[in-house]
Amino acid sequence: MLKIFRLIKDRGYKQKNTLKSLKTNKNLDFKVKIVNDDTNDLAESLGILETKSKELLDICLTNYKKHNCFAETISKTSEEVNHQNELVFVALMLGKIHAKQSYSVSEMLQSLK
Repeated sequence: MLKIFRLIKDRGYKQKNTLKSLKTNKNLDFKVKIVNDDTNDLAESLGILETKSKELLDICLTNYKKHNCFAETISKTSEEVNHQNELVFVALMLGKIHAKQSYSVSEMLQSLK
């Protein structure tokens, strides 16, 4: 537990309840469930229907535009999912959105040189 506290302190986390939130409940199953391993489509492999994946992507985009902090965006978006596969999906989509936005900014800065 002390190592976790040092890690949190070293990385500059400010939330007081961080240690408490890192404790896991061993009765909960947080494993990703691969529903279809015959596809390369992420949503399909996670068992997320096309309509639901579009809904989740809309939630991701809305929250990304709404919040200034990427961690807060992930946190708020995670409150809107129903199970761990949806959480994995939105986390990966938010990562892609964030990377694309960051790349666009860095690309723009390169063009100014």
